[in-house]
Amino acid sequence: MRVRIVFRGAAPGREVLEGLFGRVTFPATARITGGQGSRWRAESGPIRGVVMEDMEPTNGPVVIWMRCVIDEVLVPLHEAFPLRGAGFSG
Repeated sequence: MRVRIVFRGAAPGREVLEGLFGRVTFPATARITGGQGSRWRAESGPIRGVVMEDMEPTNGPVVIWMRCVIDEVLVPLHEAFPLRGAGFSG
């Protein structure tokens, strides 16, 4: 999974972003993969799912990762450095 972040104005340095994204560890890690100024990109490590017999696969682990990014990274960032937007892609 990938997430793109765009700040309204001033943005924190790469070190701050790396520290916040480093807090995301379940169900996969997250790391900054590029960007500068007010636009940054991050992506997850491998997100593993579990498929059980007689059940359809779900996107549960992906949703959990997105929720962790929102709670651990995006909300604290927005409080200190207002975001213009953030978008997830797979």
